[in-house]
Amino acid sequence: MWLGEDICKEIVQQSWDKTMGLDVLDRIVACSRDIWVWGRNYNKDFLKRIDACKLKLESLRARTDGDGCAEYERVEKELLILLEQQHLYWKQRAKEHWWRGDDQNTKFFHNSIESEEEIGGIMVDYFREVFTAEDGEMNEVIACMRQYVKPEENARSFIDTGQLPARANESLIV
Repeated sequence: MWLGEDICKEIVQQSWDKTMGLDVLDRIVACSRDIWVWGRNYNKDFLKRIDACKLKLESLRARTDGDGCAEYERVEKELLILLEQQHLYWKQRAKEHWWRGDDQNTKFFHNSIESEEEIGGIMVDYFREVFTAEDGEMNEVIACMRQYVKPEENARSFIDTGQLPARANESLIV
Protein backbone atom coordinates (compact mmCIF):
# COMPACT_ATOMS: atom_id res chain seq x y z
CA MET A 1 0.00 0.00 0.00
CA TRP A 2 2.64 2.51 1.04
CA LEU A 3 4.94 1.60 -1.82
CA GLY A 4 2.48 3.31 -4.15
CA GLU A 5 3.10 6.64 -2.42
CA ASP A 6 5.91 8.85 -3.75
CA ILE A 7 6.68 10.14 -0.26
CA CYS A 8 7.41 6.62 0.97
CA LYS A 9 10.38 6.42 -1.39
CA GLU A 10 11.60 9.80 -0.08
CA ILE A 11 11.31 8.64 3.53
CA VAL A 12 13.34 5.51 2.77
CA GLN A 13 15.98 7.61 0.99
CA GLN A 14 16.19 10.16 3.83
CA SER A 15 16.38 7.43 6.46
CA TRP A 16 19.05 5.57 4.53
CA ASP A 17 21.09 8.77 4.06
CA LYS A 18 20.91 9.84 7.71
CA THR A 19 22.11 6.42 8.92
CA MET A 20 25.17 6.35 6.63
CA GLY A 21 28.06 4.61 8.37
CA LEU A 22 25.90 2.37 10.55
CA ASP A 23 25.68 -1.39 10.19
CA VAL A 24 23.21 -2.45 7.46
CA LEU A 25 20.94 -4.14 10.01
CA ASP A 26 20.82 -0.95 12.12
CA ARG A 27 20.01 1.06 9.00
CA ILE A 28 17.15 -1.28 8.14
CA VAL A 29 15.78 -1.03 11.69
CA ALA A 30 15.97 2.79 11.58
CA CYS A 31 14.33 2.86 8.16
CA SER A 32 11.48 0.59 9.26
CA ARG A 33 10.93 2.80 12.33
CA ASP A 34 10.74 5.93 10.14
CA ILE A 35 8.27 4.26 7.77
CA TRP A 36 6.19 3.05 10.73
CA VAL A 37 5.97 6.57 12.21
CA TRP A 38 4.98 8.05 8.85
CA GLY A 39 2.49 5.25 8.18
CA ARG A 40 0.82 5.61 11.55
CA ASN A 41 0.09 9.26 10.85
CA TYR A 42 -0.79 8.56 7.23
CA ASN A 43 -3.35 5.88 8.06
CA LYS A 44 -4.86 7.79 10.95
CA ASP A 45 -6.70 10.27 8.77
CA PHE A 46 -8.21 8.09 6.04
CA LEU A 47 -11.74 9.06 7.04
CA LYS A 48 -10.88 12.77 7.10
CA ARG A 49 -9.39 12.62 3.60
CA ILE A 50 -12.28 10.52 2.28
CA ASP A 51 -14.85 12.93 3.76
CA ALA A 52 -12.94 15.90 2.33
CA CYS A 53 -13.05 14.32 -1.14
CA LYS A 54 -16.78 13.64 -0.83
CA LEU A 55 -17.46 17.24 0.20
CA LYS A 56 -15.34 18.53 -2.68
CA LEU A 57 -17.22 16.28 -5.12
CA GLU A 58 -20.54 17.55 -3.78
CA SER A 59 -19.47 21.16 -4.31
CA LEU A 60 -18.19 20.39 -7.83
CA ARG A 61 -21.30 18.46 -8.87
CA ALA A 62 -23.17 21.60 -9.92
CA ARG A 63 -20.33 22.89 -12.11
CA THR A 64 -20.61 22.15 -15.80
CA ASP A 65 -17.66 24.12 -17.14
CA GLY A 66 -14.53 22.36 -18.41
CA ASP A 67 -12.40 23.21 -15.38
CA GLY A 68 -15.12 22.07 -13.00
CA CYS A 69 -15.54 18.75 -14.83
CA ALA A 70 -11.77 18.18 -14.90
CA GLU A 71 -11.50 18.96 -11.18
CA TYR A 72 -14.46 16.65 -10.43
CA GLU A 73 -12.75 13.83 -12.34
CA ARG A 74 -9.44 14.42 -10.50
CA VAL A 75 -11.10 14.42 -7.06
CA GLU A 76 -13.17 11.36 -7.97
CA LYS A 77 -9.98 9.45 -8.89
CA GLU A 78 -8.39 10.59 -5.64
CA LEU A 79 -11.42 9.31 -3.71
CA LEU A 80 -11.25 5.93 -5.45
CA ILE A 81 -7.54 5.65 -4.63
CA LEU A 82 -8.22 6.53 -0.99
CA LEU A 83 -11.00 3.95 -0.75
CA GLU A 84 -8.74 1.27 -2.26
CA GLN A 85 -5.94 2.21 0.15
CA GLN A 86 -8.34 2.06 3.08
CA HIS A 87 -9.51 -1.37 1.94
CA LEU A 88 -5.91 -2.62 1.66
CA TYR A 89 -5.07 -1.13 5.05
CA TRP A 90 -7.87 -2.99 6.82
CA LYS A 91 -7.15 -6.17 4.87
CA GLN A 92 -3.51 -6.02 6.01
CA ARG A 93 -4.55 -5.26 9.58
CA ALA A 94 -6.86 -8.27 9.62
CA LYS A 95 -4.07 -10.47 8.29
CA GLU A 96 -1.63 -9.07 10.87
CA HIS A 97 -4.19 -9.67 13.62
CA TRP A 98 -4.55 -13.28 12.52
CA TRP A 99 -0.79 -13.77 12.00
CA ARG A 100 0.05 -12.60 15.52
CA GLY A 101 -2.33 -15.22 16.85
CA ASP A 102 -4.95 -12.75 18.04
CA ASP A 103 -7.63 -14.92 16.50
CA GLN A 104 -9.42 -16.39 19.52
CA ASN A 105 -10.30 -19.64 17.76
CA THR A 106 -6.66 -20.26 16.90
CA LYS A 107 -5.57 -19.41 20.45
CA PHE A 108 -8.14 -21.79 21.90
CA PHE A 109 -7.10 -24.59 19.54
CA HIS A 110 -3.39 -24.20 20.22
CA ASN A 111 -3.89 -23.90 23.97
CA SER A 112 -6.01 -27.04 24.08
CA ILE A 113 -3.37 -29.38 22.64
CA GLU A 114 -0.08 -30.57 24.00
CA SER A 115 2.30 -31.01 21.06
CA GLU A 116 2.79 -30.78 17.32
CA GLU A 117 2.33 -34.55 17.14
CA GLU A 118 -1.09 -34.11 18.65
CA ILE A 119 -1.92 -31.44 16.04
CA GLY A 120 -0.83 -33.87 13.33
CA GLY A 121 -2.98 -36.60 14.81
CA ILE A 122 -5.99 -34.31 14.98
CA MET A 123 -5.48 -33.29 11.35
CA VAL A 124 -5.07 -36.87 10.14
CA ASP A 125 -8.21 -37.94 12.02
CA TYR A 126 -10.18 -35.02 10.61
CA PHE A 127 -9.21 -35.66 6.98
CA ARG A 128 -9.63 -39.41 7.34
CA GLU A 129 -13.19 -38.79 8.53
CA VAL A 130 -13.91 -36.27 5.76
CA PHE A 131 -12.60 -38.46 2.96
CA THR A 132 -13.79 -41.87 4.14
CA ALA A 133 -17.07 -43.08 2.72
CA GLU A 134 -19.75 -43.87 5.23
CA ASP A 135 -21.35 -47.26 5.26
CA GLY A 136 -24.71 -46.89 3.72
CA GLU A 137 -27.02 -47.87 0.92
CA MET A 138 -25.47 -46.76 -2.36
CA ASN A 139 -27.77 -48.70 -4.68
CA GLU A 140 -30.05 -45.69 -5.20
CA VAL A 141 -27.10 -43.54 -6.22
CA ILE A 142 -25.58 -46.22 -8.42
CA ALA A 143 -28.94 -46.84 -10.11
CA CYS A 144 -28.94 -43.20 -11.31
CA MET A 145 -25.61 -43.61 -13.08
CA ARG A 146 -25.25 -44.76 -16.63
CA GLN A 147 -22.94 -47.67 -17.19
CA TYR A 148 -20.18 -46.86 -19.66
CA VAL A 149 -17.78 -49.68 -18.89
CA LYS A 150 -19.18 -53.11 -19.57
CA PRO A 151 -18.38 -55.91 -17.11
CA GLU A 152 -16.17 -57.66 -19.70
CA GLU A 153 -14.24 -54.40 -20.31
CA ASN A 154 -13.89 -53.93 -16.59
CA ALA A 155 -12.45 -57.44 -16.27
CA ARG A 156 -9.59 -56.56 -18.60
CA SER A 157 -7.00 -54.58 -16.76
CA PHE A 158 -5.64 -51.36 -18.21
CA ILE A 159 -2.28 -52.40 -16.86
CA ASP A 160 -2.43 -55.67 -18.82
CA THR A 161 -3.59 -54.19 -22.13
CA GLY A 162 -2.23 -50.62 -21.98
CA GLN A 163 -5.50 -49.38 -23.52
CA LEU A 164 -8.41 -47.59 -21.95
CA PRO A 165 -11.87 -49.06 -22.49
CA ALA A 166 -13.97 -47.42 -25.21
CA ARG A 167 -15.68 -44.22 -23.98
CA ALA A 168 -13.54 -44.19 -20.81
CA ASN A 169 -13.07 -40.43 -20.98
CA GLU A 170 -16.75 -39.66 -21.45
CA SER A 171 -18.44 -38.30 -18.40
CA LEU A 172 -22.00 -37.60 -17.53
CA ILE A 173 -23.01 -35.41 -14.64
CA VAL A 174 -26.52 -36.12 -13.44
